[in-house]
Amino acid sequence: MNPLHLLTWFSGNRSKAGPHMTFAKTRASHALSRTALLLKRQLWIWPIIAILVLTIAGYWVRSTIQRTMKLNLHSQLQTLLDVEIAMVDNWRKSQTSNSETMANDKRVRELVYKILSLTHEDQNPTEDPEAATRSVELPGALRELRQMLSPAMTAYDYT
Repeated sequence: MNPLHLLTWFSGNRSKAGPHMTFAKTRASHALSRTALLLKRQLWIWPIIAILVLTIAGYWVRSTIQRTMKLNLHSQLQTLLDVEIAMVDNWRKSQTSNSETMANDKRVRELVYKILSLTHEDQNPTEDPEAATRSVELPGALRELRQMLSPAMTAYDYT
């Protein structure tokens, strides 16, 4: 015999029966049984319920597919944008390098300095007798610079 069983016997707690409630006596069971009875008698409700269920399922599937397609398109466009940005940046770096290479030629620099000095002196007119000579030299220097840069401009397709 179990010694704990004796303790419950002495305490006077011999009855283990408590409140007993069955599902059949609750309001939920009553409502459920009435609904089942209604669905058995009224056969016209089933197509309406089917339409509602299929509409909800269709809307859910459509929204899920639409969301997935939008996310996929966003991802693809972002990737394309990143690639385009990288391509433009590489192109800009190569163009900068090409122009720096052309500008670092000693003859080009000398001609540019000559053109700058001629134009600077033309902007400050004075009663200088050499002003006419400078105005004649400027087009020649520009033509010479154009001829010097022409092969590189054609090679790099600068027009």
